[in-house]
Amino acid sequence: MKESRQIGLFGGSFDPIHYGHLNLALQLKKLTPLELVLFIPAAVSPFKIDRPPMASGQKRMEMCKLALEGLEGCEVSDIELKRRGPSFMIDTVKELAKLYPGARLRLMLAEDALSRLHEWKDAETLVQLAPPLIGTRTPHQLFSLTDHFSPEAVEIIEKGRVSTTSSPVSSTEIRNNLAQGRLDLEKSVPKKVLDFIKDHHLYMRSQDAGKSPGDSKPRCADYLR
Repeated sequence: MKESRQIGLFGGSFDPIHYGHLNLALQLKKLTPLELVLFIPAAVSPFKIDRPPMASGQKRMEMCKLALEGLEGCEVSDIELKRRGPSFMIDTVKELAKLYPGARLRLMLAEDALSRLHEWKDAETLVQLAPPLIGTRTPHQLFSLTDHFSPEAVEIIEKGRVSTTSSPVSSTEIRNNLAQGRLDLEKSVPKKVLDFIKDHHLYMRSQDAGKSPGDSKPRCADYLR
């Protein structure tokens, strides 16, 4: 019997997308049966309602498209950007299940996001509908899943651990560097994305009238939901 097609769901603010995102997604795709990875920019993270992404949804979509050029089996979806209000992954999973009938959806996570997975909307159901694939860097978790999930969900989560390497890159750090006029970020951001950022003056606070990059603090809008 033919196995169901597996599709990875990689959500985030991608503000901007960087090599840390790409490396994790590509490692999980290579080490698991995923046929397709959907990068899903969030409209607004439920955990960051008061701190929305600095770049518009359209521009974050464009940056994702540029970053994914030439990467087979990787696409970007605007499914969350089309919805009003906070971007809850459980709602996205239910929508995608209708768009990809018969496919096995897999939530893609970095290990540090696992510690707050229980705070996501309908987390128990989410784990059942889209069993997570977790890029794991340490041999043992630093918190107890059993405090927040049923034994069945814990088993699903533990089975989804995949040993990966990490990239010490964060969107916050990139935005901070750009706000301070540091543009030599080719090691952190794909060149096409960096060129797009420069062309559209994204994250560069010097664009504010009469202000230099150091006149105001860049906002922190890391993705976690």
